[in-house]
Amino acid sequence: MSQPKKFKRNIKNFVINPTFQMRMALRFIIVYIVVAGILQAFFTVELQKYIESFIKVFPVTTDQHLYLHDMVVNTIIAMALTIALGALSIFAMSVFYSHKIAGPIYVIKNNLEKILNEDYNIRPNLREGDEFNEVAELINRLADKLKNTK
Repeated sequence: MSQPKKFKRNIKNFVINPTFQMRMALRFIIVYIVVAGILQAFFTVELQKYIESFIKVFPVTTDQHLYLHDMVVNTIIAMALTIALGALSIFAMSVFYSHKIAGPIYVIKNNLEKILNEDYNIRPNLREGDEFNEVAELINRLADKLKNTK
């Protein structure tokens, strides 16, 4: 009895269904950017209030005021870069995890088309850890049942 074929994952074949995977990634990124943007706006407003109250209690010179302003601007830029890096990370992770859904759906769809064309010698082998392994097993059982009824 032969061992099931092991599938090796390559970076080039992670995008199986580009439309599905990109829509999924963009949805995650949009939610992330909205939430991060709201948090950044809140943080910026609170920081500005804190600096204004600090200036009222401890008067500062023009140079010190400019320094505080530069500090706020640099903080905002650092936060924006962090949000951008987070968005790239979320994009990469969502493509990786959507592959675990899109790949098995692709295999199952192709095997169902073969069953429709009366090719019952199919075996949708999915990788360990992929989603829908139970569905693939049901397709195997269905193909066996249809093969035996012919």
